[in-house]
Amino acid sequence: MKIDIRSPAFLDWWRDKQSGYSDIEKRRAHTARRLARLNAARAMGTHTKQEWKILHDIFGKCVSCGIPYEMLSGAGATKDHIEPLFAGGCDCIANLQPVCRHCNSEGIYQDLRGAALPGWQTIFLHRLGAYF
Repeated sequence: MKIDIRSPAFLDWWRDKQSGYSDIEKRRAHTARRLARLNAARAMGTHTKQEWKILHDIFGKCVSCGIPYEMLSGAGATKDHIEPLFAGGCDCIANLQPVCRHCNSEGIYQDLRGAALPGWQTIFLHRLGAYF
């Protein structure tokens, strides 16, 4: 696995390693930075439960490996941020895709929705009620 030494996660790790603080203080600082990044991502945009349900239902399978939701544990997909939150991505529906837990843990930062279902945007907008 290649590590980007410019990524915020690596810089946080390095800062904590060099700080000399106790493990509890390091964990608290890490959690505070993580929440700050999450709040910044949500400030750029967020999604509704309805939008996620529509996107989830349109595909019916993991957009990466193609396993149907029924075969996944929990009978559903997880939210994968195409541009990760730690890299400055937003929490809006345009930055989400449904993938299984295994594929989400792989760390593939690509938009796979178009390859899984061409024309999915039109279906999404139609189900959302955005007629044009």
